[in-house]
Amino acid sequence: MKVLSTTLLAGLLAMAGVAGANTPVARGYGNCIDDLEAGYPRQASVVHARYYYHARSSDEMTYFVNSSAWQDGDRVTLRTRCLTDRFGRDLLMRETFPGRWTPERGIVTVEELSSR
Repeated sequence: MKVLSTTLLAGLLAMAGVAGANTPVARGYGNCIDDLEAGYPRQASVVHARYYYHARSSDEMTYFVNSSAWQDGDRVTLRTRCLTDRFGRDLLMRETFPGRWTPERGIVTVEELSSR
């Protein structure tokens, strides 16, 4: 598995785009947030940012999703990274940490896509 490096994080570059509902990109995003929401109780009210970031390689796709949820009476921000197969069908890995992904200029191109 690939490790998220500061180079990749620094490479988040906003490029407007929209993923269609039946595309591998949208399917992979759906699998990512479904798994994230399953990891939290319903009362956490997980809410996802309107935009997420996506990187594609020849055999897998990586999603960077910002969300927020209620934890111990406070609304906290969450940043999630999911890895799927290249078709977005199989979720291979999900990591969620406190904080947010932020777009920055760099040499790695990561698309910004709308979830709506």
